[in-house]
Amino acid sequence: KTNPKITLTATDDNDPNHGFKQLEYQWNSKTGTWTTTANTTISFNPPGEGHNILYYRALDKADNYSIIGIKNIRYDSTDLEEGPQNVSVSPNPTSGSIATVSWDAASDAITIDKYEVIWQLDDTSIQYSKTVDSNTFETEIDQLTEGKWNIKVKAFDGVGNSKEGSTSLTVDRTAPDALTLVLESTGVGTANLSWNTVDDAEEYLIFYGTTSGDYIYGANVGNVTNYTVQELGAGNYYFIVRAKDASDNQSSNSNEVNTGTIAGVPGATPGGPGADFVPAGEVQGATNDSESESKTDDVVGKVMGVNETSSWVKSNLPWMLLILQAGLIILADHLNRRKRGFGKYLMTLLITILSIAIFNWSNSSLNSIMNWFMLVSVSLAILLKVFNYAFIEDQTN
Repeated sequence: KTNPKITLTATDDNDPNHGFKQLEYQWNSKTGTWTTTANTTISFNPPGEGHNILYYRALDKADNYSIIGIKNIRYDSTDLEEGPQNVSVSPNPTSGSIATVSWDAASDAITIDKYEVIWQLDDTSIQYSKTVDSNTFETEIDQLTEGKWNIKVKAFDGVGNSKEGSTSLTVDRTAPDALTLVLESTGVGTANLSWNTVDDAEEYLIFYGTTSGDYIYGANVGNVTNYTVQELGAGNYYFIVRAKDASDNQSSNSNEVNTGTIAGVPGATPGGPGADFVPAGEVQGATNDSESESKTDDVVGKVMGVNETSSWVKSNLPWMLLILQAGLIILADHLNRRKRGFGKYLMTLLITILSIAIFNWSNSSLNSIMNWFMLVSVSLAILLKVFNYAFIEDQTN
């Protein structure tokens, strides 16, 4: 960071016919004009800030040159012209643990060497950082917990001069309070609803179904406290409402209100979606882990188009495959009980691999079973082989 002083010193023997004659040097080229001096030692500074290359050599009285020396010298005592510009973070606010920080390039008279991103939880010692190269202008930050985070992006030049830009991020995982829902009135194909306001609520979500506790349709109705559901078919409807904040945290369900049996508008499907309502899952959105734990009473609604039979098969598929595997291995051993050798072991291996492959291919939603299914399947194959050798192999008929 300070202007460096360069010193050249020549050495040679003291023979008057072959002794030192002069030192020579030049900057940033070895084909230009050399600066010369008869002194054996010379000191000087680089021609300016930035990256300069010094070429130097010595000459004796017999006109023998030394090899040309090369020294890279970087000198930068000037601050950056501009730090990172337009630092921002998205999403902000958020309920998640990961966000993306972006910025526009810093500027320097010489060069930008790197960027350092620092995020610190306000009024605590909790801080994280990461470094990216000078061509990167966006990066993820993680390990975010609830609270206000101060985010800095620092640009560095080659010698450590820096300038920074900053912003803040709010991590909010606290859901709004539950609402009190009122059914104001009903009409032909309509239900007039109202509810109280709560702190932090940015939008309100209405859900309904034709069975108490089972809400299969929903709509985001915006930042209002009353709404008329329209174009309903004839039927009996149950409604709840939720509040959602800017971080997408949703309150627990409000109380449930029931329309009783109402007449429907002509042509509307009984129990079907009203105007602007869609399947509940499309409105529910994603929730983080802490929200899921705190809202055990929330009902998302049924998945449309999946019947109970297919759900039963899917949930019990691992047990069915293990039973099938056991049966096939016993059958293979029985059919080959008089043919000891590699074929029987190969048959057991293939059946075990097939069971595991079918399970993985099925894409079962029971992800936790993945942790033990392969181990159980292989163990079952081994136990059945031991059983068969202990009991079946001794049979002669």
